[in-house]
Amino acid sequence: LSLEGAAKLGEEVSEQYAVSPARFYVRRIIRPKYRLADGRIITAPMPVMAHPHSNASESVLSHIATAKYYDHLPLYRQLDIFEREGIHLSPSTVSNWMMAAAQRLEPIYNELRELVKDSYYVMADETPHPVLESDRPGALHRGYMWNFYLPRFHTPFFEYHKGRGSSGIDTLLAGQVRVVQSDGFAVYDEFDTLPGKLHLCCWAHVRRKFVEAEGNDPPRARHALEQIGRLYAVEEKIRIGHLEGGAVVRLRREESYPIIKGLEKWCRQEYEHTVEKSPIAKAIFYMYTRFEQLSGYVNDAQFCIDNNPVERSIRPLTLNRKNTLFSGSHEAAHAAAIFFSLMGCCRENKVNPKLWMQDVLIRVQENEREKKNDYADLLPFNWKG
Repeated sequence: LSLEGAAKLGEEVSEQYAVSPARFYVRRIIRPKYRLADGRIITAPMPVMAHPHSNASESVLSHIATAKYYDHLPLYRQLDIFEREGIHLSPSTVSNWMMAAAQRLEPIYNELRELVKDSYYVMADETPHPVLESDRPGALHRGYMWNFYLPRFHTPFFEYHKGRGSSGIDTLLAGQVRVVQSDGFAVYDEFDTLPGKLHLCCWAHVRRKFVEAEGNDPPRARHALEQIGRLYAVEEKIRIGHLEGGAVVRLRREESYPIIKGLEKWCRQEYEHTVEKSPIAKAIFYMYTRFEQLSGYVNDAQFCIDNNPVERSIRPLTLNRKNTLFSGSHEAAHAAAIFFSLMGCCRENKVNPKLWMQDVLIRVQENEREKKNDYADLLPFNWKG
């Protein structure tokens, strides 16, 4: 085909997605040196560094941390990828980098803890977190990550504890928290005994009990599930109608509360006709012994019908545990709690975790140089990149 004598009419443009792999490069920091007139030699100061006395920049630290704690990619897989690209890093070096990065982020994490302690309403849950025993090679300690979720700020706060005992809720007891919503784990029952405190329970947990009992006693399980479904239908009305404040409370009191009282009466009648320790007996008993905690949500528009937000915020940790299996020490588990909290806050608030961390690693250092103790503006939901 010859274009001789042809006149160009225009162009047709086609587009395709293409990938350019992440590019590692060496950033050289060149500082001038001077000999002063009096013979003294001075060197320009180093810029603020995310990890001083290390060759890891803030971009590398944020890249690795985001891949591990946000995208659930274990360090050994990341090192394999780096090796493929010609970057040779030892596992111990990268682990030390992550510990150092967690230490840099700890002031922001502590700011989040204070926010939890000062909150009126907190959701709580806990999940196992295995940790290598330092004094027993190969043995795993069953630690726990406690998650205190703040609905107002859409953020989780994870705190590592060596056990599942009552010390796990010390953060809540030490602060101004007035309302805690949880599952039926006995540790949270302490809130029922404290003056000025309110303990709410979760209708999703009740529903699960009856789903499990459906094969054992279909008629009664389905009746309970139908009534619980009506409670959730009221919540759907609230969502669709964009109701707030007093309108939410009025609707719940008019429609939800009678359903709850009806279920309470039904439980009282039916429990004595169940076989002890059968699935349906356990489900009815679980609901009947918690009606006060299950009905409290109707009286305040900010309360939720269930604990699902806190459970959703734990799922990334569960995925991470499947890939990473355990933390190498109790100190590493604490570092993981810092990352899970702040990365989870980024996730819930639609903040890019890599850009956020890359920025705040430097700004934390600047705050320390200037002796500033306020880190609230570095929390993901306050951050201005």
